[in-house]
Amino acid sequence: MLRWIALLCATLVLGGCGAKFAYKNLNLITPWYVDDYIDLTAEQQLLFDQRLEELHRWHRNTELPQYRQLFSEIHQHLQGSKIDAEFLKQRIAQLRGHWSALIQASTPAILELSPTLSDKQREQFMGALEARNQRRLERADTPQEHKAETIEDIEKWMGPLSKQQRGLVEAYALANPDLTSETVAAHRAFQARLAELLKQTASPTYAQKMRALLADALGGTPEGERLNALRSAQLEARVALFVALWDSASDNQKRKARSRLQGYIDDIDDLIAG
Repeated sequence: MLRWIALLCATLVLGGCGAKFAYKNLNLITPWYVDDYIDLTAEQQLLFDQRLEELHRWHRNTELPQYRQLFSEIHQHLQGSKIDAEFLKQRIAQLRGHWSALIQASTPAILELSPTLSDKQREQFMGALEARNQRRLERADTPQEHKAETIEDIEKWMGPLSKQQRGLVEAYALANPDLTSETVAAHRAFQARLAELLKQTASPTYAQKMRALLADALGGTPEGERLNALRSAQLEARVALFVALWDSASDNQKRKARSRLQGYIDDIDDLIAG
């Protein structure tokens, strides 16, 4: 039931040995998969790898213990018979704060690497981002798929839902549709601003503008503001759904949710231990 909360971390995909291996070895903790999108020169690749290693080390030493504490607090809260909506919203806000911290920690490396990009590399980068947008649109859920996926995600945490619980989830999914098109529109607006800024790397104000853009990627455009508003409304609705589902959950469903969350905590412990 809390899978989507874990996904808000974005940098942590902690479910199982394969994902733990990936975290330790791949670029899962950088918001910019630059070397997936651009053919880097040898010098650029060396710089990228060095900065990624530093970022990875910082994330493991500083952020993972905080994730563990946060998930442990949620796990403890789930020992009760009810979920406090404000408690849950506060923990979600904390998770979003960790994403902001990751962006901030990544920014110096972005400022160091971006001025070295050639015109061809910048075009390649923006083209790859647009290709990703197109793939997301092509794979967007239909209303029926969105409903089925929402039920599936929650059942991974709680097990089979009762008829009443399925009704709650279906009503939520109907009232809160898939946001793929709105997300892509916001990303395209951000990417347009990014493309213009990457042409100004020689400007004395470049670093300041890039920091501001990365700190509030969805701010400053109608598309981004619309997506933020929709996400905020859906957050309120989903928290209300969680509260209602927990109220009606069986002992077995609650045990399963607690056990799955404990699995995340155990995975974090393994990652911290190295």
